[in-house]
Amino acid sequence: MKLWPFCERFYSRKPVEALCLQLQDNHNIYVGLVIWLCWHAAYGRFLNEATFAIAKREFLGADHGMIEQLRSVRKILKSSALADGAAIKSHILAAEILLEKAILERLESYIQLQELTPDSAAFGLLDYLRQHQVPEADRSAQFLYANALACIT
Repeated sequence: MKLWPFCERFYSRKPVEALCLQLQDNHNIYVGLVIWLCWHAAYGRFLNEATFAIAKREFLGADHGMIEQLRSVRKILKSSALADGAAIKSHILAAEILLEKAILERLESYIQLQELTPDSAAFGLLDYLRQHQVPEADRSAQFLYANALACIT
């Protein structure tokens, strides 16, 4: 399964969405990278830390900055009394999703998975969560990995 259909299937699970948003809001975790790591793991593909660093740099580029700006505007609109506030928020969310899709598709085609050499260790979601000092990172990673596997079976 390609990355974007996996993303839609995975993220449409309400508990997955809730945990991803919690990780984003509380720990500055980038949901796109979480999904990307889960997609690779679900198919038994593993990255090394250098490959992840390239992906993270790519993901955190200018396009992701635009997503963060759109998200900020959408949050401001939540408390707005504009008559069309809900419609505007909906359009902004659609733009965010299109940007996320473009970034993930670029990651899917750009990043070539590197073979792990005997002296390189696999880098996965748990490592990413630990980098951000997420409490109960093990539990969160296990939950997300289990959901990722369920999405491909």
